[in-house]
Amino acid sequence: MKWFAVFAVGCLGALVGMLLGGVFGYAAGQVAPELFQQGPAGKVVQPRAVGLVGGATAGVLLGGGLAVFAIAIQTLSQWIGATRDRQGRARFGGEDPDS
Repeated sequence: MKWFAVFAVGCLGALVGMLLGGVFGYAAGQVAPELFQQGPAGKVVQPRAVGLVGGATAGVLLGGGLAVFAIAIQTLSQWIGATRDRQGRARFGGEDPDS
């Protein structure tokens, strides 16, 4: 993968995770506001806003992590393919193409 594709996949994964996490957090704050009413130092906060921010933050971390995992799998599969082509045979338990 080229560096621009890696950057684009990572950013898009984080953005989609932020969107989905924010929507889920907002819905959680709407459905169960008791979970989010106590803020830091006992301050009363808006439950939907706290759910939105918490969900979006978790979504960025999880979506970005999933995108990085996808990039790692893609890189590994390309490396294995290049190793197979360079050696002219399957390296990991496959059949020898010359046989």
